[in-house]
Amino acid sequence: MARLRCSAAKGVAIQTLEESADVVCFKVVYPDLTQTITVEDVVKNVDGIRVSFPMLVFDGKDRTQIDLKNNQLNLELNGKGVTFTVLDPAGLQLKRSGVELNHRNGMVEEVSAEASGKRMVYRISGE
Repeated sequence: MARLRCSAAKGVAIQTLEESADVVCFKVVYPDLTQTITVEDVVKNVDGIRVSFPMLVFDGKDRTQIDLKNNQLNLELNGKGVTFTVLDPAGLQLKRSGVELNHRNGMVEEVSAEASGKRMVYRISGE
């Protein structure tokens, strides 16, 4: 069974929408975009774990500046940014899918990392 354990900065609301043996779904509401959230995913009875992040690559007007190095993704668009970092297991490489998909805010592309084991920790922070 997946286990949801999150700690959040003051003012951030985390609501568990669904939690079962097959899925954990939660909603995070930020009071402003300069917050950071760290997520620890622990899944039992699996041989591997995967995390994916939908990065906005085009907002309909401008392309996003993308800087992807090893386990960290930095995105910047119109003076605002977000950083997605896989913290554990160490040494993971984030990979771009190379496929851009239509989205209500423009175009997105998946960035993901896979690891053997049952645990992954990642951080999302806004600038």
